[in-house]
Amino acid sequence: MMRQLKDFYEEMRGCLAKAPLFVLYLDGLGYYMYEHALRNGKISDLKERYQVEPVQTVAPPVTNAAMATILTGCLPRQHEICSRKEHVPKVPTIFREWGHRAVCLEGDSVIVQTEILPRLHTARSGKTADEWIFRSALKEIEKGAYFIFAHFHGIDDAAHLWGPYAEETLEEIEKKDRIAGMIAERFRGQVLLISDHGLHEENGAGNHGGICREDLTAIWGKKR
Repeated sequence: MMRQLKDFYEEMRGCLAKAPLFVLYLDGLGYYMYEHALRNGKISDLKERYQVEPVQTVAPPVTNAAMATILTGCLPRQHEICSRKEHVPKVPTIFREWGHRAVCLEGDSVIVQTEILPRLHTARSGKTADEWIFRSALKEIEKGAYFIFAHFHGIDDAAHLWGPYAEETLEEIEKKDRIAGMIAERFRGQVLLISDHGLHEENGAGNHGGICREDLTAIWGKKR
């Protein structure tokens, strides 16, 4: 039976009870996109260093709803984030329990409000927000942070613009593959990998939010 996205919350809690944890959140990397990148030679570290499998995300398969489920272990009808417009969950997140030992690295805006403030990153000085997030993650690893939750947006951005199976999107997946490898090598603890949804091709670009298997099937991984 395929894993369910809501169960990732308990996976995080179980890991945190034993050792430091890094959550590598790759927004928009659907399982069918992952398989396509694997067939086209764009993935090596994710294959070698992680056990990767499909996970069924929530409906609607949009970032706000899925991220809230990742952080709370509840479905949209419970946390009440059911679209891209809502940001405040009606139930506690994992940061209520672990916020005193956690850092949340986010892009240029707050997607889901939690008990801690995320550290925001914008594109600047010729570098993308994801590149700055990665730099921040390395600094936190060096400082010995116990719980790092890092949300990378580049794959989703590329897939929306060019399509989920386009060469430009494959190149973005390859970049995140290298980042996943470096994190697995440097972080002295457990590393969990999660995504929130996939995308389907639509009018020469990519989209998600509908009830189709490409949108609803994301990835779940764990460092070997």
